Amino acid sequence: MASRLHFDVKMGTVELSLFLCLLIFLGIFRLFLLGLLFVSFYVLVENQRHKVKAFYEKMEPKAVELLDVLRNMNLAIDAKVSLLNSMKSDIKQKNVPGSDCTDLETFSAPR
Repeated sequence: MASRLHFDVKMGTVELSLFLCLLIFLGIFRLFLLGLLFVSFYVLVENQRHKVKAFYEKMEPKAVELLDVLRNMNLAIDAKVSLLNSMKSDIKQKNVPGSDCTDLETFSAPR
């Protein structure tokens, strides 16, 4: 009772040449590690997709508001700096590591 499995794999010349070039330059072991790395990143991204989407939906209105304020030429510099400082304090209250806030701190620091 052998089951008949038929895999129809069509590989074009571009895919075949890319695979052969990677095999020649990287070797079998490195190519295997590269494939394993790709699969692990793919699984990681697919498992975290819903969290990233929820984070994006939550942060998008804040980013749009910040960009609107920064692009508004009628607002004073003090108003723009105060908005940046309030966003920075919101980030720090949510226990974001300090290394992630360095760009905001250097941008909003008085000179």
